[in-house]
Amino acid sequence: MIDKIKLREKIREKYQNRILERDTKEDISFKHGWNHALDAVLDILRDMPDDNNWIPVSERVPQLGESSEVLVSLENGGILTATYFFSTKKFMYFNGKGFADFYANNPVKAWQPLPVPYEDE
Repeated sequence: MIDKIKLREKIREKYQNRILERDTKEDISFKHGWNHALDAVLDILRDMPDDNNWIPVSERVPQLGESSEVLVSLENGGILTATYFFSTKKFMYFNGKGFADFYANNPVKAWQPLPVPYEDE
């Protein structure tokens, strides 16, 4: 996942020297174009959702039409694959024998869809 703050810093660091080093007519034009391009990129980054894709269960749970298999973040910091059962409105995990509830003292705090599987090009 991209750390947007570090990305902004790295972009500025990488090009700041070139922008300050020269003052030819060509470089003045570069500076002008670069500043507009950088501002556009930073605006896009500001509008992007955070890299943290967790959805608190207090906000919502998976809806019909969304995958019921998700990653869950537990109260104790654990992360597991779980299934959301629409009929019982519960997240459950497969314990090797069947599906089980999460313990009351370690409830699901947040969830997110499973990532897209890797595919060779």
